Amino acid sequence: MDKTDQAVLAPFEWKQAGDRPFLRIDMMATSHLFNVLRMIWNHTAPEQYQLTPFKRYSFGAFYTPEYMAEAVRSMIAELRTRSNISSYEQAGLTHMARCLSQAVGSLERIE
Repeated sequence: MDKTDQAVLAPFEWKQAGDRPFLRIDMMATSHLFNVLRMIWNHTAPEQYQLTPFKRYSFGAFYTPEYMAEAVRSMIAELRTRSNISSYEQAGLTHMARCLSQAVGSLERIE
């Protein structure tokens, strides 16, 4: 396996605020991982899909749309491997999936 293959297989790392270190998402507690995903969701989803209430954060230039999209993909995939998801977290994930399904259905009707 060359370095390119290793980079593709490396776990996603979430950049914490300020000077705090990056966190590998496979090392994050389930509740922390869910809450970071929820934070991203609430800052990017249309208002009617947000999980409220939530605290607004200001994301710096590092958090590009591409980085955030990869964060969401990676975090959802990681959460799917967890056996300790609370009912609260499961309800939030179900809500996100339902909203995404509705949005995709709306786009398919446009085409």
